[in-house]
Amino acid sequence: MEIRGLNVGDYAVGESTVIERKTGLDLFVSLGHGRFWRQIGELQACCGDPILLVEGHVERLPTHRRESVRGACIAVHDMGIPLISSESREETSRWIHRLATRRLRQPARRDCPIWSQRSHPRSEAPHAVLACIPGVSSHLSERLLTEFGSVAAVAQATVEQLTEIPGIGPIRAKDIRETLVGHH
Repeated sequence: MEIRGLNVGDYAVGESTVIERKTGLDLFVSLGHGRFWRQIGELQACCGDPILLVEGHVERLPTHRRESVRGACIAVHDMGIPLISSESREETSRWIHRLATRRLRQPARRDCPIWSQRSHPRSEAPHAVLACIPGVSSHLSERLLTEFGSVAAVAQATVEQLTEIPGIGPIRAKDIRETLVGHH
C-alpha cells in the first residue's frame, strides 16, 4: 500500500481502478456546487475501471437531498460506472481491501471489454454487442433488444424510434446509430 495524493478520485486500487468516495451529504453538496459531474467526468476519463462509493445512510438526509443523491447515483450507473454503497468508514475499508485483493489476483484486462473476459452463451452476444456502445448499459441493451428484437433491427431503427425507449434521448440515439452504422 502506498499513500499519496491523486489527481482524480480518492483511492487507486491496482492498475486501472479508481474510486471516488462520497458521503451522502458530500455528494449532495458537490452536486450543488457543480463539482460532482466534473469529478465523475474526470474519473471516467482517467481510468478503465472507475467506481463511485457512497458512504453513510442516505435515508438520514432530508427528502429533497435524498432524492437528489439517488438521482445522481442512477445517472452515474447509467454512465456505466459501478456504485458501491457502504454504511461506514470501516465497511469502506473492507470494500477497498477486497478490491485490492481481487486486483492483485486478477488484474483487470483492458485489451478487451469487460463483458468478454469470460465465455458467454451465444444468446448473450447481442447484449454484449449493444453494451459495448458508450452510454448503453446492460439494462438499456435489454430494453433495446426487447423493443427491437435484434442488433440488426436496432441498427435499422431511426433516431426517433430509438428515443421512444426510456433512457434514450436524441444525443444517445445519434451515438447508437453512429456506432452501429457509421453515420447519423
